[in-house]
Amino acid sequence: MKKLLLITPVIFFLTFSLSYSQYTLQNVFSSTSFVNPLEAAIPTDGTDRLFIVGQRGVIKVVYPSSPSTPGKTFLDISDKVYPSTLEPGLLGLAFHPNYASNGYFYVYYNPASSNTTEIIARYQVSPTNPDSALKSSEFIVLTNTMSASSHFGGKIAFGRDNYLYIAWGMGTGQNDPPNNAQNLALLLGKILRINVDVPSGGLNYSIPPDNPFVDSTGTQRKEIYAWGFRNPWKFNFDSTGRMWCADVGQGSYEEIDIVNKGKNYGWRIMEGNHCFNPATNCDTNGLVKPIFEYPHSDGLSINGGYVSYGNSLPNLKGKYIYGDWSSKKVWALTYDGINPTTTQLLTTAAANIASFGMDKNKNIYVLCTGDSKVYKLVDNTVSAEPYETNLPSEYLLKQNYPNPFNPVTYIQFNLKEKSYIRLEVFNLEGKQVGVILNENKDAGEYGVRFDAANYPSGIYYYKLTAQGTSGSSFVSTKKMVLLK
Repeated sequence: MKKLLLITPVIFFLTFSLSYSQYTLQNVFSSTSFVNPLEAAIPTDGTDRLFIVGQRGVIKVVYPSSPSTPGKTFLDISDKVYPSTLEPGLLGLAFHPNYASNGYFYVYYNPASSNTTEIIARYQVSPTNPDSALKSSEFIVLTNTMSASSHFGGKIAFGRDNYLYIAWGMGTGQNDPPNNAQNLALLLGKILRINVDVPSGGLNYSIPPDNPFVDSTGTQRKEIYAWGFRNPWKFNFDSTGRMWCADVGQGSYEEIDIVNKGKNYGWRIMEGNHCFNPATNCDTNGLVKPIFEYPHSDGLSINGGYVSYGNSLPNLKGKYIYGDWSSKKVWALTYDGINPTTTQLLTTAAANIASFGMDKNKNIYVLCTGDSKVYKLVDNTVSAEPYETNLPSEYLLKQNYPNPFNPVTYIQFNLKEKSYIRLEVFNLEGKQVGVILNENKDAGEYGVRFDAANYPSGIYYYKLTAQGTSGSSFVSTKKMVLLK
């Protein structure tokens, strides 16, 4: 009976769910000053540069491989942009797929003369300085008028089809009184798709031949790709070309959508999965519901968001990273269209989150307007590497060293054959507080560095689970002490 009592707590604590996070945000571009960063984009010329869009009208270029190098001003159109600390401003940036040869990039902004006008404009980089654009090269592609200075949306991006996609919000006040998002004669509350390479019909663009309303002879706008959005902020394409869109809700729910051509995403008939207008018994026929929603107890204004693929975040590959402006939280969403959608809280920012970015190497950045800083999402652990060439004959989990430690310790383990392994950390209460490794490893002797800088002092347990290719399995748990 005494043995059972001693074993039971171990079994008990290993069943608890995630409590603390192994992820933090690092202020990596501390040598560069930003003002209300709202967007980050990378050029399509293969260079390792990241362009940060400031709401007041300034785009700066920084260098992820040399983050301490002061950034440079790429474009300053602050005199052309509506001056505001609220919603209007310079909101979007997209580089042409052939930027390396033509130097074209596109911006979305509200002009100084009107906070209810939306402009998509083309600019060109300097032929002599790749870190500077020609302000005089502006070419207006598309303009639009809003019903009110509110809910602008704020994203432009080129798809794999080389067409420009534009996310515009409902462009009116709360509740969308004119029902703009469902009005197909308007561009408001829509995601648009246009061909910026071929002007047509007196326009500085043309309509892709497979747009949903390309053959319409009625009032439907042919630029529309999808509709029924309240305030799409923001969308991005994953590696398969699938569009993920975060749509800011009204008073109760925030939502994430997978956007497809010719579909209606519900607003203002629905907010998330719930009837909005009318409040009950709404007609949901033909509406596409979100893949995920969260209530306003978790946050009031969603921000998208990228699907993570980078090697620096191995445990987040294939997950959609998103956040919330008000709660400052950053989550990872697991969605495959088959299994239940789940979400994991990664970390909480120090200031209000406005947007996300991804660099050439797939590192993810969090842009904050509360402190006008750009943070890199980092994993506090480092992947294990083999330190011996001799293959061990047995599985083994060794005691960490040093122990006690503050804040870094090293954990060593042996794998007798290629195995899928999971190395986890639990606190004394039995709650999982971190996943150090979750991957396949070849046979060998390994060492991994564990950094507990963001953990409180206390007793922790680390557990190694291994499943070998031959069917062998191994589980071992050891105690470590963090003293600060």
